[in-house]
Amino acid sequence: MTANRELALAEVRQLLTRLHPTWENSDAISETSYLQADLGLQSLDIMILGSSIELPYEQQLRLMDFFVEMANRGQSDATVGELLDFILKMERW
Repeated sequence: MTANRELALAEVRQLLTRLHPTWENSDAISETSYLQADLGLQSLDIMILGSSIELPYEQQLRLMDFFVEMANRGQSDATVGELLDFILKMERW
C-alpha cells in the first residue's frame, strides 16, 4: 500500500468513526469492508462522508459519479477500497 493510500485510508477511517461514534476500533474498517452491508451506512451517511472529505481540501468529490460507476457495474454497494480508488483519482494525496 502506498503512503498516499495509507493516508487516505486513515482519514476515511477517522471520518467513518466520527459518523458512528459507537465503533470503538477504526482499525476494524478495512478496504474490503462494504459501506452498507458491513458498516451499516445509509445513503445520507455516505453523502456526509463525501462532504467531510471535500471540505478540508475545497475539492468536489462528485460522489454521484462514483455511484454511477457502481451502477454501471451492477453493484448496489461498494467497499472502502473502491471508495479509496475513487478518492485517489482526485490527486489530492
